[in-house]
Amino acid sequence: QPAMSAKPTLRRGQAQVALAAASTAATVKAADDAASYIYVTKIRLSILVHSNGKTVIFRDSTPANSCAQCNDLTAASGTPGIEGTVTWEFGTRGFKLALGKNFEVLSDSATAVTGVVTAEGYQSAS
Repeated sequence: QPAMSAKPTLRRGQAQVALAAASTAATVKAADDAASYIYVTKIRLSILVHSNGKTVIFRDSTPANSCAQCNDLTAASGTPGIEGTVTWEFGTRGFKLALGKNFEVLSDSATAVTGVVTAEGYQSAS
């Protein structure tokens, strides 16, 4: 009888990070090991302090592989600003990051928005 192939173990999880007004990347979820993929199924961004025209980017630590971004436009720009929470959903399979890479959030400026990022997803060896 042929050997049964082992199914990859799915490690589901949720992570949260405070988004400070800084132009450095913050790790939302670090990969458990170099042989795992992170799949992002949902991102929630709650902006606490707005900053007109500044962008928040969600990416892996490659950093060429981004999955979402938010450009914060306030009333000063003549357009309605973001109120409440912005949510991105990538389905049950999710957005696959590069092998062994962390999931990060980055503001494009030291005067960018502050807020809270919550992400849901899972890790797998395939």
